[in-house]
Amino acid sequence: MGSTIALQYTLDYPDDISRLVLLASLPGLPPEMAQTRDSQMAYIESHTLREIAEERVGAAFTASADQGVKAWMVDMIASGDKEGYASEAHATLMGFDVRSRLKEIHVPTTIIHGEKDATVPLALAEFEAKEIPGATLYILAGEGHFANVQVPEKVNPLLADALGIPEELVPKR
Repeated sequence: MGSTIALQYTLDYPDDISRLVLLASLPGLPPEMAQTRDSQMAYIESHTLREIAEERVGAAFTASADQGVKAWMVDMIASGDKEGYASEAHATLMGFDVRSRLKEIHVPTTIIHGEKDATVPLALAEFEAKEIPGATLYILAGEGHFANVQVPEKVNPLLADALGIPEELVPKR
């Protein structure tokens, strides 16, 4: 949900932003994804938060992910509030759509997206890169939705470069 907040803030307060980084970003769902959206919402409504966490994390990480990290992520999500989770999902999947406004973004924008992201399709990142003037898209080969957790050694240098952080200050892991 972080990128939806970043996108909305950038559009609402453009003078407050000097650069934008979007990671596995969802700018809104096109009509052809309505069935997927509806099935995801039905799944959330009919399952426990632990079941949702296990399904989401299973889909969000690639097969090479550290099993301990995956278990930690499942536990973190499962320990939350299901009503809050459902509300966040509803707001993101049903109520958020800034696709028609992306051309209004006029700050240097870096988009980082896992090639194998099963949560947010790569096509949406490619759409963002096309619509946001001057945006740079980095596709992380073979990576999934939580690339920042699974392969920080790939993501951190891209973040640092986008934000102007000196290389020597970038954590290796």
